[in-house]
Amino acid sequence: MRSFLCRPLARLAVTLAFVVGCGFQSPPEELNADLDGWADADSLAEAYHAETEAPGLVVGAATPDTQHVHGAGTVGPEREAVPTERTVYQIGSVTKVFTGLALANMAAEGTVALDQPVSGRLPDSLSTLTAGEAPVTLEHLATHTSGLARLPDNLDPEDQTNPYAGYGEEELMAFVESAELEAGPGEAYEYSNAGAGLLGHLLERADDRPYGEVVRERIAEPLGLEDLYREPSEAPDERLARGIGGFFNEPLPPWEFDALAGAGALFGSVADLLRLGEAAAAPGETALGEALRKAQEPRFEPEDGPAVGLGWHVLEVEGREVLWHNGQTGSFGSALAVDPERGHVAVALVSSSTDPTPLVLEILEELPLGRDGA
Repeated sequence: MRSFLCRPLARLAVTLAFVVGCGFQSPPEELNADLDGWADADSLAEAYHAETEAPGLVVGAATPDTQHVHGAGTVGPEREAVPTERTVYQIGSVTKVFTGLALANMAAEGTVALDQPVSGRLPDSLSTLTAGEAPVTLEHLATHTSGLARLPDNLDPEDQTNPYAGYGEEELMAFVESAELEAGPGEAYEYSNAGAGLLGHLLERADDRPYGEVVRERIAEPLGLEDLYREPSEAPDERLARGIGGFFNEPLPPWEFDALAGAGALFGSVADLLRLGEAAAAPGETALGEALRKAQEPRFEPEDGPAVGLGWHVLEVEGREVLWHNGQTGSFGSALAVDPERGHVAVALVSSSTDPTPLVLEILEELPLGRDGA
Protein backbone atom coordinates (compact mmCIF):
# COMPACT_ATOMS: atom_id res chain seq x y z
CA MET A 1 0.00 0.00 0.00
CA ARG A 2 1.20 3.49 -0.83
CA SER A 3 2.30 5.26 2.35
CA PHE A 4 1.44 8.92 2.88
CA LEU A 5 1.85 9.67 6.56
CA CYS A 6 5.62 9.88 6.78
CA ARG A 7 6.50 9.79 3.09
CA PRO A 8 8.91 12.61 2.10
CA LEU A 9 7.68 15.00 -0.58
CA ALA A 10 9.95 14.53 -3.57
CA ARG A 11 11.20 17.73 -5.24
CA LEU A 12 9.66 19.88 -2.52
CA ALA A 13 11.14 21.73 0.40
CA VAL A 14 7.99 22.32 2.41
CA THR A 15 7.46 23.21 6.04
CA LEU A 16 4.49 21.08 7.10
CA ALA A 17 2.57 20.42 10.32
CA PHE A 18 0.93 23.83 10.43
CA VAL A 19 -1.41 22.73 13.17
CA VAL A 20 -3.70 25.50 14.42
CA GLY A 21 -3.43 23.61 16.87
CA CYS A 22 -11.00 26.42 4.73
CA GLY A 23 -24.10 30.97 -3.92
CA PHE A 24 -23.20 27.23 -4.32
CA GLN A 25 -24.09 26.43 -7.87
CA SER A 26 -24.86 23.03 -9.31
CA PRO A 27 -21.68 21.04 -10.03
CA PRO A 28 -20.64 21.19 -13.67
CA GLU A 29 -21.98 18.52 -15.97
CA GLU A 30 -18.49 17.04 -16.19
CA LEU A 31 -18.42 16.25 -12.45
CA ASN A 32 -17.39 12.61 -12.06
CA ALA A 33 -17.53 12.15 -15.84
CA ASP A 34 -14.96 9.78 -17.37
CA LEU A 35 -14.33 7.97 -14.09
CA ASP A 36 -11.72 5.72 -15.71
CA GLY A 37 -9.59 8.81 -16.21
CA TRP A 38 -9.73 9.56 -12.48
CA ALA A 39 -9.08 6.05 -11.21
CA ASP A 40 -5.61 6.96 -9.93
CA ALA A 41 -6.96 9.85 -7.86
CA ASP A 42 -9.67 7.62 -6.40
CA SER A 43 -7.12 4.90 -5.57
CA LEU A 44 -4.86 7.43 -3.87
CA ALA A 45 -7.80 8.68 -1.79
CA GLU A 46 -8.83 5.16 -0.77
CA ALA A 47 -5.26 4.27 0.19
CA TYR A 48 -4.94 7.42 2.29
CA HIS A 49 -8.27 6.72 3.98
CA ALA A 50 -7.22 3.18 4.84
CA GLU A 51 -3.87 4.30 6.23
CA THR A 52 -5.21 7.11 8.41
CA GLU A 53 -8.16 5.07 9.74
CA ALA A 54 -10.14 8.32 9.73
CA PRO A 55 -13.92 7.93 9.62
CA GLY A 56 -13.96 9.54 6.20
CA LEU A 57 -12.48 11.97 3.75
CA VAL A 58 -13.36 13.78 0.56
CA VAL A 59 -10.91 14.68 -2.20
CA GLY A 60 -11.65 17.02 -5.08
CA ALA A 61 -9.72 17.97 -8.18
CA ALA A 62 -10.32 20.33 -11.07
CA THR A 63 -8.73 21.05 -14.43
CA PRO A 64 -9.83 23.60 -17.02
CA ASP A 65 -11.90 20.82 -18.57
CA THR A 66 -13.56 19.03 -15.71
CA GLN A 67 -14.03 18.52 -11.99
CA HIS A 68 -14.02 15.35 -9.94
CA VAL A 69 -14.90 14.52 -6.31
CA HIS A 70 -14.45 11.24 -4.45
CA GLY A 71 -15.65 10.43 -0.93
CA ALA A 72 -14.42 7.54 1.20
CA GLY A 73 -15.70 6.17 4.50
CA THR A 74 -18.52 7.91 6.32
CA VAL A 75 -19.46 11.39 7.48
CA GLY A 76 -18.37 10.39 10.97
CA PRO A 77 -18.57 7.83 13.78
CA GLU A 78 -22.03 6.24 13.96
CA ARG A 79 -22.98 7.93 10.66
CA GLU A 80 -23.41 5.75 7.59
CA ALA A 81 -23.58 8.36 4.83
CA VAL A 82 -20.59 8.62 2.50
CA PRO A 83 -19.16 12.16 2.54
CA THR A 84 -19.73 14.26 -0.57
CA GLU A 85 -18.45 17.49 -2.08
CA ARG A 86 -20.81 19.38 0.26
CA THR A 87 -19.93 17.62 3.51
CA VAL A 88 -18.65 20.30 5.89
CA TYR A 89 -15.33 19.93 7.77
CA GLN A 90 -13.36 22.27 9.98
CA ILE A 91 -10.57 23.48 7.69
CA GLY A 92 -8.11 24.65 10.36
CA SER A 93 -5.24 26.74 9.05
CA VAL A 94 -6.66 26.86 5.52
CA THR A 95 -8.70 29.60 7.23
CA LYS A 96 -5.57 31.74 6.87
CA VAL A 97 -6.06 31.80 3.09
CA PHE A 98 -9.45 33.45 3.68
CA THR A 99 -7.96 35.85 6.24
CA GLY A 100 -5.24 36.85 3.77
CA LEU A 101 -7.75 37.27 0.95
CA ALA A 102 -9.99 39.41 3.17
CA LEU A 103 -6.97 41.62 3.91
CA ALA A 104 -6.20 41.85 0.19
CA ASN A 105 -9.81 42.76 -0.57
CA MET A 106 -9.88 45.48 2.07
CA ALA A 107 -6.54 46.81 0.83
CA ALA A 108 -7.77 46.84 -2.77
CA GLU A 109 -10.72 49.05 -1.82
CA GLY A 110 -8.65 51.27 0.49
CA THR A 111 -10.22 50.29 3.82
CA VAL A 112 -6.75 49.33 5.09
CA ALA A 113 -3.22 49.41 3.69
CA LEU A 114 -0.86 46.45 3.64
CA ASP A 115 1.95 48.59 5.07
CA GLN A 116 -0.27 50.04 7.79
CA PRO A 117 1.29 49.55 11.24
CA VAL A 118 -0.66 47.24 13.53
CA SER A 119 -0.64 50.00 16.12
CA GLY A 120 -3.01 52.02 13.94
CA ARG A 121 -5.72 49.40 14.47
CA LEU A 122 -5.14 48.80 18.18
CA PRO A 123 -6.59 50.65 21.15
CA ASP A 124 -4.57 53.78 21.95
CA SER A 125 -3.81 52.42 25.41
CA LEU A 126 -1.65 49.61 24.01
CA SER A 127 2.03 49.94 23.26
CA THR A 128 3.01 49.41 19.64
CA LEU A 129 4.52 46.27 18.18
CA THR A 130 7.90 47.48 16.96
CA ALA A 131 11.54 46.48 16.78
CA GLY A 132 13.57 49.66 17.02
CA GLU A 133 11.95 52.03 14.55
CA ALA A 134 10.36 49.26 12.45
CA PRO A 135 6.66 48.65 13.14
CA VAL A 136 4.79 45.41 12.59
CA THR A 137 2.38 45.89 9.68
CA LEU A 138 -0.73 44.05 8.51
CA GLU A 139 1.31 42.48 5.72
CA HIS A 140 3.82 41.15 8.25
CA LEU A 141 0.98 39.39 10.09
CA ALA A 142 -0.32 37.83 6.86
CA THR A 143 3.12 36.61 5.74
CA HIS A 144 4.31 35.28 9.11
CA THR A 145 7.13 37.81 9.20
CA SER A 146 5.92 39.85 12.17
CA GLY A 147 8.39 38.39 14.63
CA LEU A 148 5.54 37.18 16.84
CA ALA A 149 5.82 33.72 18.37
CA ARG A 150 3.83 30.79 17.00
CA LEU A 151 1.37 30.97 19.91
CA PRO A 152 0.51 33.66 22.46
CA ASP A 153 2.48 33.13 25.66
CA ASN A 154 -0.68 33.61 27.72
CA LEU A 155 -2.60 30.84 25.94
CA ASP A 156 -3.20 28.42 28.83
CA PRO A 157 -6.11 26.16 27.90
CA GLU A 158 -8.11 24.39 30.56
CA ASP A 159 -8.96 21.67 28.06
CA GLN A 160 -6.02 20.45 25.98
CA THR A 161 -8.42 18.91 23.45
CA ASN A 162 -9.91 22.38 22.80
CA PRO A 163 -6.89 24.68 23.19
CA TYR A 164 -8.25 27.95 21.77
CA ALA A 165 -11.59 27.96 23.57
CA GLY A 166 -12.12 30.98 25.78
CA TYR A 167 -9.15 32.93 24.45
CA GLY A 168 -10.86 36.26 23.91
CA GLU A 169 -10.09 39.86 23.08
CA GLU A 170 -8.92 40.66 26.61
CA GLU A 171 -6.34 37.87 26.52
CA LEU A 172 -5.23 38.80 23.00
CA MET A 173 -4.73 42.46 23.91
CA ALA A 174 -2.77 41.44 27.00
CA PHE A 175 -0.51 39.33 24.79
CA VAL A 176 0.01 42.20 22.34
CA GLU A 177 0.84 44.56 25.19
CA SER A 178 3.63 42.33 26.50
CA ALA A 179 4.78 40.56 23.32
CA GLU A 180 8.50 40.53 22.57
CA LEU A 181 9.32 40.08 18.90
CA GLU A 182 11.60 37.16 18.09
CA ALA A 183 12.92 38.93 14.97
CA GLY A 184 12.57 42.34 13.40
CA PRO A 185 9.42 42.86 11.31
CA GLY A 186 9.95 41.60 7.77
CA GLU A 187 13.31 40.01 8.59
CA ALA A 188 12.42 36.34 9.06
CA TYR A 189 9.66 33.82 8.48
CA GLU A 190 8.19 32.31 11.65
CA TYR A 191 4.82 30.62 11.26
CA SER A 192 2.51 32.31 13.76
CA ASN A 193 -1.03 31.40 14.69
CA ALA A 194 -0.85 34.35 17.06
CA GLY A 195 -0.10 36.72 14.18
CA ALA A 196 -2.81 35.31 11.90
CA GLY A 197 -5.34 35.40 14.73
CA LEU A 198 -4.40 39.00 15.53
CA LEU A 199 -4.81 39.89 11.85
CA GLY A 200 -8.32 38.43 11.78
CA HIS A 201 -9.19 40.42 14.89
CA LEU A 202 -7.84 43.65 13.37
CA LEU A 203 -9.86 43.07 10.21
CA GLU A 204 -12.95 42.75 12.40
CA ARG A 205 -12.15 46.12 13.94
CA ALA A 206 -11.47 47.74 10.56
CA ASP A 207 -14.67 46.36 9.02
CA ASP A 208 -16.74 46.84 12.20
CA ARG A 209 -18.29 43.37 12.03
CA PRO A 210 -17.46 39.85 13.25
CA TYR A 211 -14.87 37.75 11.45
CA GLY A 212 -17.49 35.36 10.08
CA GLU A 213 -19.36 38.20 8.43
CA VAL A 214 -16.14 39.65 7.04
CA VAL A 215 -15.24 36.48 5.15
CA ARG A 216 -18.81 35.71 4.15
CA GLU A 217 -19.55 39.11 2.62
CA ARG A 218 -16.10 39.82 1.22
CA ILE A 219 -15.21 36.34 -0.06
CA ALA A 220 -17.95 33.73 0.13
CA GLU A 221 -20.71 35.75 -1.52
CA PRO A 222 -18.62 37.16 -4.41
CA LEU A 223 -17.18 33.71 -5.19
CA GLY A 224 -20.46 31.83 -4.75
CA LEU A 225 -19.38 29.80 -1.71
CA GLU A 226 -22.37 28.50 0.27
CA ASP A 227 -20.71 26.06 2.67
CA LEU A 228 -18.36 28.45 4.47
CA TYR A 229 -19.20 28.78 8.16
CA ARG A 230 -17.70 30.45 11.22
CA GLU A 231 -19.42 28.08 13.67
CA PRO A 232 -20.43 24.41 13.26
CA SER A 233 -23.93 25.27 14.46
CA GLU A 234 -24.42 27.27 11.24
CA ALA A 235 -24.00 24.18 9.04
CA PRO A 236 -26.83 21.71 8.34
CA ASP A 237 -26.36 18.92 10.86
CA GLU A 238 -26.72 16.14 8.29
CA ARG A 239 -23.80 17.55 6.28
CA LEU A 240 -21.48 18.28 9.21
CA ALA A 241 -18.62 15.79 9.47
CA ARG A 242 -17.66 14.32 12.85
CA GLY A 243 -13.97 13.78 13.49
CA ILE A 244 -11.73 11.72 15.74
CA GLY A 245 -8.49 12.53 17.50
CA GLY A 246 -6.49 12.25 20.67
CA PHE A 247 -4.30 9.36 21.75
CA PHE A 248 -7.11 6.83 21.36
CA ASN A 249 -8.64 8.25 18.15
CA GLU A 250 -11.90 8.90 19.94
CA PRO A 251 -14.70 11.17 18.69
CA LEU A 252 -13.84 14.80 19.41
CA PRO A 253 -15.83 17.97 18.72
CA PRO A 254 -14.34 20.74 16.56
CA TRP A 255 -12.04 23.26 18.15
CA GLU A 256 -13.65 26.50 19.32
CA PHE A 257 -12.11 29.87 18.50
CA ASP A 258 -12.79 33.32 19.86
CA ALA A 259 -10.32 36.17 19.27
CA LEU A 260 -7.98 33.98 17.19
CA ALA A 261 -10.65 32.94 14.67
CA GLY A 262 -8.58 34.21 11.74
CA ALA A 263 -6.00 31.51 12.41
CA GLY A 264 -8.20 28.44 12.04
CA ALA A 265 -11.90 28.68 12.90
CA LEU A 266 -13.65 28.22 9.56
CA PHE A 267 -15.66 25.25 8.30
CA GLY A 268 -16.04 24.49 4.61
CA SER A 269 -16.63 21.88 1.93
CA VAL A 270 -14.62 20.46 -0.94
CA ALA A 271 -17.07 22.17 -3.32
CA ASP A 272 -16.23 25.57 -1.85
CA LEU A 273 -12.48 25.01 -1.73
CA LEU A 274 -12.49 23.86 -5.35
CA ARG A 275 -14.28 27.08 -6.27
CA LEU A 276 -11.76 29.13 -4.31
CA GLY A 277 -8.93 27.28 -6.04
CA GLU A 278 -10.45 27.81 -9.47
CA ALA A 279 -10.82 31.52 -8.70
CA ALA A 280 -7.17 31.66 -7.62
CA ALA A 281 -6.14 29.95 -10.87
CA ALA A 282 -8.08 32.44 -12.99
CA PRO A 283 -8.52 35.61 -10.90
CA GLY A 284 -9.41 37.78 -13.88
CA GLU A 285 -12.62 35.81 -14.35
CA THR A 286 -13.94 36.60 -10.85
CA ALA A 287 -15.35 39.55 -8.93
CA LEU A 288 -12.29 39.48 -6.64
CA GLY A 289 -9.61 39.59 -9.31
CA GLU A 290 -7.45 42.33 -7.81
CA ALA A 291 -7.66 40.90 -4.29
CA LEU A 292 -6.85 37.37 -5.50
CA ARG A 293 -3.79 38.63 -7.35
CA LYS A 294 -2.63 40.64 -4.33
CA ALA A 295 -3.00 37.63 -2.04
CA GLN A 296 -1.11 35.26 -4.35
CA GLU A 297 1.89 37.48 -5.00
CA PRO A 298 5.03 36.09 -3.27
CA ARG A 299 6.07 38.69 -0.72
CA PHE A 300 8.78 36.99 1.31
CA GLU A 301 11.15 34.17 0.43
CA PRO A 302 12.73 32.33 3.38
CA GLU A 303 16.07 30.64 2.84
CA ASP A 304 14.77 27.22 3.87
CA GLY A 305 11.12 27.06 2.81
CA PRO A 306 8.46 28.20 0.38
CA ALA A 307 7.74 31.82 -0.44
CA VAL A 308 4.71 33.35 1.24
CA GLY A 309 1.92 35.62 0.05
CA LEU A 310 -1.05 36.95 1.99
CA GLY A 311 -2.17 33.69 3.56
CA TRP A 312 -0.84 31.45 0.79
CA HIS A 313 2.46 29.59 0.70
CA VAL A 314 3.98 29.48 -2.77
CA LEU A 315 5.77 26.24 -3.55
CA GLU A 316 7.98 25.57 -6.55
CA VAL A 317 7.03 22.30 -8.24
CA GLU A 318 8.87 21.33 -11.40
CA GLY A 319 9.54 24.96 -12.22
CA ARG A 320 5.95 26.11 -11.63
CA GLU A 321 4.48 28.06 -8.73
CA VAL A 322 1.87 26.17 -6.69
CA LEU A 323 -0.30 27.95 -4.12
CA TRP A 324 -0.75 25.82 -1.03
CA HIS A 325 -1.95 25.68 2.54
CA ASN A 326 -2.86 22.91 4.93
CA GLY A 327 -4.56 22.75 8.31
CA GLN A 328 -4.97 20.48 11.29
CA THR A 329 -7.18 20.75 14.34
CA GLY A 330 -7.81 18.16 17.01
CA SER A 331 -10.13 16.08 14.84
CA PHE A 332 -9.82 17.38 11.26
CA GLY A 333 -7.20 17.76 8.55
CA SER A 334 -7.21 19.75 5.32
CA ALA A 335 -5.03 20.70 2.38
CA LEU A 336 -5.53 22.84 -0.72
CA ALA A 337 -3.15 23.26 -3.67
CA VAL A 338 -3.54 25.31 -6.84
CA ASP A 339 -1.38 25.29 -9.98
CA PRO A 340 -2.37 28.56 -11.69
CA GLU A 341 -0.24 27.91 -14.78
CA ARG A 342 -2.16 24.75 -15.63
CA GLY A 343 -5.44 25.73 -14.01
CA HIS A 344 -5.32 22.68 -11.74
CA VAL A 345 -6.73 22.45 -8.21
CA ALA A 346 -6.62 19.65 -5.63
CA VAL A 347 -8.16 19.57 -2.16
CA ALA A 348 -8.69 17.04 0.61
CA LEU A 349 -10.71 17.20 3.82
CA VAL A 350 -10.39 14.39 6.37
CA SER A 351 -12.12 13.69 9.67
CA SER A 352 -9.00 13.08 11.75
CA SER A 353 -6.03 15.18 12.78
CA THR A 354 -3.79 14.18 9.88
CA ASP A 355 -2.14 16.24 7.17
CA PRO A 356 -3.36 15.29 3.66
CA THR A 357 -0.78 17.50 1.93
CA PRO A 358 1.12 14.55 0.39
CA LEU A 359 -2.15 13.18 -1.01
CA VAL A 360 -3.18 16.55 -2.44
CA LEU A 361 0.18 17.26 -4.06
CA GLU A 362 0.33 13.82 -5.63
CA ILE A 363 -3.18 14.18 -7.06
CA LEU A 364 -2.27 17.64 -8.36
CA GLU A 365 0.81 16.21 -10.03
CA GLU A 366 -1.12 13.41 -11.73
CA LEU A 367 -4.04 15.43 -13.06
CA PRO A 368 -4.66 15.21 -16.81
CA LEU A 369 -3.48 18.10 -18.94
CA GLY A 370 -5.89 20.88 -19.83
CA ARG A 371 -7.40 21.64 -23.19
CA ASP A 372 -4.34 23.58 -24.33
CA GLY A 373 -1.94 20.82 -23.25
CA ALA A 374 -0.32 23.03 -20.59
